[in-house]
Amino acid sequence: MKKKIILAALVLFVVIALATTVKAATEVTTIEELKDALVGTEEIIQVKNDITDSTSKLKLEVTGTKVLDLDGNTIKLDKSYFVVTGDAALTVNGNGKVETTGSSNMFQCYAENGKGGKLDIQNGTFINSYQAAKLGECGRIVATWGTENDGSVNTIVNIGRDATLVADYGYGVIVFQDVKNGSFNVTVNVAGKIKAGQMGMTIQGFVKATTGNVPVINIEPTANIEGTQGPAIYGAGYGIWNITGGKFVGEEALSIKSGKFNITGGEFIANGEFKATPVAYSNGVESTGSAISITSNSDYAGKIEVSFNGDATVKSENGYAVFEATTKGTSTKVDTLKIAQGSFTGKEGDVKSDNVEKFVEGGSFSKGVDAKYVSDDVKSAEINGKTVYGEAYALTIDEDSKKYLSLDLTEAIEGQLVEVKINEEALEGKYKVKDIIVTYGRGSEVEKLTTTTFNMPNGDVTIKAVLEEVKEEVKNPQTGDNIVAYTALFAIAVVGIVATAIVKKNNK
Repeated sequence: MKKKIILAALVLFVVIALATTVKAATEVTTIEELKDALVGTEEIIQVKNDITDSTSKLKLEVTGTKVLDLDGNTIKLDKSYFVVTGDAALTVNGNGKVETTGSSNMFQCYAENGKGGKLDIQNGTFINSYQAAKLGECGRIVATWGTENDGSVNTIVNIGRDATLVADYGYGVIVFQDVKNGSFNVTVNVAGKIKAGQMGMTIQGFVKATTGNVPVINIEPTANIEGTQGPAIYGAGYGIWNITGGKFVGEEALSIKSGKFNITGGEFIANGEFKATPVAYSNGVESTGSAISITSNSDYAGKIEVSFNGDATVKSENGYAVFEATTKGTSTKVDTLKIAQGSFTGKEGDVKSDNVEKFVEGGSFSKGVDAKYVSDDVKSAEINGKTVYGEAYALTIDEDSKKYLSLDLTEAIEGQLVEVKINEEALEGKYKVKDIIVTYGRGSEVEKLTTTTFNMPNGDVTIKAVLEEVKEEVKNPQTGDNIVAYTALFAIAVVGIVATAIVKKNNK
């Protein structure tokens, strides 16, 4: 009994301890209460009803670490906006809405006094309908920037997979420069949806530093970014873009003037009007109607590096899948252009480049590629109606099988159809090919063919025949050609028996 009392007391102690360490949410019902709640120590702020901003121009500045739980409600802002700076951190969740009609930015997240802000939009819908954005760079959901000088400060913006950002006339997310040419130590992670009138995401063209902790944009496979009257992504200023997947739709899917683009997946679709000569707009974009549009310009940082090393799909409904040209200045700003994988389709053509050659190392192309763009030693084959480029791998027949098997090819690229021919004469009717075994890689992968064809894997191949002796067919005496003979013999036997019976009868 004493033990039970002690145990009950311990449980009660734990419950009381937990209750005292968990802070209750601060409930807000007005824009003024929200403004006040964002200041102070770490806590959760819960919106209890829809809030309409009637005061205008409030700076909703965050201090400490805050969680804003929208709780399914809507906050309608006029010219008020959120600020996350210094060492402040704001997480937004609760699957509600935040709307604004008169603000350049809904959220500002940046570094200040040697400390970086952190903004984590986990879910919900965020809409900026500021119409004056049509005249400039306004009407943004998130504006972020780092520090002028490189260092250890890190400003982080996360757009979660269940978040939707809609900028009716402006930008979804923009990375600005800080004071001069730098915007160091900024990281933007995107897993959700962005739809914007001018462009989904951009790094401002004044961001020109190309070394140090430059801005890094990480885009995940769940992302969906759209520019309704511009590109999905505009790489004006310099940054590193790591694109592992997602969907990108706009007049251009990617419009690039500066930066490093590491592309290992994703769907890139351009629906803009094709322009043989790029046309410049007031926001800096030079429109071409191509899915990957690289336009070197001496006013920008340049140092362009674009590489496709994964299973991406690139399509232009009116222009080129990949287009590259210099629009201002006398020399190209492209350091690297590399296509090693992916599928490319353009109504005007798959690839066009004024300055870069020998950059196609692999991939599938609907119209094929001019030889000057293809790297040395790269082979091609027609596969499923497309021209596919890649490394050629060796085809070898096992020494003991050369008498019985043959090939028309000595090498093939990945995906190419290979046919194995069987030499029936060499089998002399004594044997048949029971199995054809294809070994590739380092012998770790084996395929036993059910037909005489296979698709080339990404490695050298060895082919071997497994023979089986043909046994002589033993015919059933009750069937086949022998039935007539046996029937005749049977008839003769019957006649003999009958004749014998007649003789015996006559001798009686």
